[in-house]
Amino acid sequence: MTSMTERQQKYMLRSETARCQRAAAGLFALSLLANLSTCGAHELDRQAWAEREAGYQTKITQAEQVRDQAVQELGALALASAQEREGRAAQAAAYEAIGTYQYIGECAITAYCPCGECCGRWADGLTSTGLPAGPGVVAVDPEIIPLGSTVIIDGQRYLAADTGVKGKHVDVCMMEHAATVEAGVVSFSMMINKPGYQAMINRTIQDPARARRFISAITSAVSINPTLQECTPHTILSGALLGESLNLSPSPQLGQYYLVPFENRKEGIKNAQFVLGYKGMIQLALRSGQYKRLNVLAVKEGELLHWNPMTEEINLQLISDDALREQTATIGYLAFFEYLNGFQKTIYWSKEKMIAHADRYSAAFSREATTVKTKNGPVTKVSFVDYEAHNYPAKDEWMYSSFWYKDFDGMAHKTMLRQLISKWGIMSIDLHTAFANDDAVLNVNDSGEFIRTEEARPPAALPEPDGELDKHQEASDSPAQSEMQIGLDDV
Repeated sequence: MTSMTERQQKYMLRSETARCQRAAAGLFALSLLANLSTCGAHELDRQAWAEREAGYQTKITQAEQVRDQAVQELGALALASAQEREGRAAQAAAYEAIGTYQYIGECAITAYCPCGECCGRWADGLTSTGLPAGPGVVAVDPEIIPLGSTVIIDGQRYLAADTGVKGKHVDVCMMEHAATVEAGVVSFSMMINKPGYQAMINRTIQDPARARRFISAITSAVSINPTLQECTPHTILSGALLGESLNLSPSPQLGQYYLVPFENRKEGIKNAQFVLGYKGMIQLALRSGQYKRLNVLAVKEGELLHWNPMTEEINLQLISDDALREQTATIGYLAFFEYLNGFQKTIYWSKEKMIAHADRYSAAFSREATTVKTKNGPVTKVSFVDYEAHNYPAKDEWMYSSFWYKDFDGMAHKTMLRQLISKWGIMSIDLHTAFANDDAVLNVNDSGEFIRTEEARPPAALPEPDGELDKHQEASDSPAQSEMQIGLDDV
């Protein structure tokens, strides 16, 4: 009986051992399957990321192709425009050979009639020379075209018998007000509605609906803005198409870019400047795909607790009440970015440093009170402190139309972002293009490249490399004091 029990015990021990071995083998198989499943999931994730990255790269390539095509189209436009100017110059040379005519170049051409809406208190039916106002009469700037001259525009002859315009601007007299509204700014509307220009815009923008909106917006913006009407058409179109090529919105509510009239006193004309907004900078930077976070803000009084410029450690206690924070005085500006790889950069400027920067680099801004020469004699321009306190006559408002007066915080934000990104940030090709053409009057050369013209004013917010000219070293031709933010699609 005892022998039988020992045998059973040995059998049961072997059976238990076998079961344990089978269980261990099962657990090993399950673990192996789980590891294989995890590896498969990781492989699928890697493939998904690779496909996503390839998709992003394809979109970037397509965007660059669209941009390159736009540049090529603008080059062709510049060549056609140059050929047209050469033809006009040849025609002018033929007139000058007779000894009676002189070619004065391209002018802004508008229309008016003798009604009260067009002429105001001078609506008496007579021109400034006493002749009846009617067809065949044009208003000119006597310093450019002497009164009594015969003016030939596209083969039509007119008599320069009226005044009221400045620079290279000719105002054609018509009998009915409806005809003047329909004529609008002839030089620009005729240019943009030419079939070649229409086809170029459609090929550049590609989307027909978007192209129609673009044409309608820019034409309407020119027709309703008297200052922009005086700008040369090719600078308006070049600036607007640069904004479109960068896929930035011209809406002033978004603040991504603006077109600002600029007075070229040497040639007696006005050009349109492309001005990049700080929100446009942020958009272009984020599109590089390298930034995890990018921001700029004004620091209010009482919010800054600590700032170490060496370690870039900053401690802020922001005012939670937005309405109260908006009313609190600004003491400085902060800009910050963080890459996807974790690299961070922070800069802080006090408001005093920002005011000194604006005073040095902006010809239209003055920190202290100064004297401005005008045709009616010298006029006192108050200090920036007095301007903020509204201690100046309302009639002198024109002297404070610079962005640095009208939107100091916006210009400060733009300056901080430019200082931050241009020195330490990653810049895409589009951002390089925008920085290079910011605050510039643009033309397109024969190679299809955007170029800054010589008369463009120094940018309002540049980095400060060694040897940069300040406003006291600039050329004598400063920009017009009347800067205006123009939103092309906000009409």
